[in-house]
Amino acid sequence: MQRVTQIKDWKGIRNSSQQLTGNDIIDAINNYVKTTGEDNNMTDMFEAIMDPYTFARFFSPFAKIVAPVGIATGLSVPELHSDKKTK
Repeated sequence: MQRVTQIKDWKGIRNSSQQLTGNDIIDAINNYVKTTGEDNNMTDMFEAIMDPYTFARFFSPFAKIVAPVGIATGLSVPELHSDKKTK
């Protein structure tokens, strides 16, 4: 989720209720690393995206919510959604 939050910041989205679109993800895939000069594993994430529209629809609503919870608890996103919340 941290990476999706970075894309929102890069796109200038400051309102947490505003969502990324598939076109925003396509723009990020094509331009994020070029315009920021930083990769920090964004290329790995971009290469894993099969459908930017589904990716945006699924991840964008949680970008400002899930990442801080994961950081605070030390749990990864899959662990947050599992029945077994062990570290």
